[in-house]
Amino acid sequence: MVEGGAAEVLAERARTASLVVIGRDHRTTLGGALFGSTARGLLHHTRTPVCVVPNAPVAVVVDRPRV
Repeated sequence: MVEGGAAEVLAERARTASLVVIGRDHRTTLGGALFGSTARGLLHHTRTPVCVVPNAPVAVVVDRPRV
């Protein structure tokens, strides 16, 4: 268990990752929001590439290979 907001925790973990894959809930608002708050927050707080997958309620951080 890690304390903190989901986007902030994922952004911190993403610092050493080559890719972050995050699921997006299928629910949309009347305006048709493309991302939920966690995905949006992560996209704005990391330089690591982020892949947002619709209808997949998970998040995966892929570590960079060690050289």
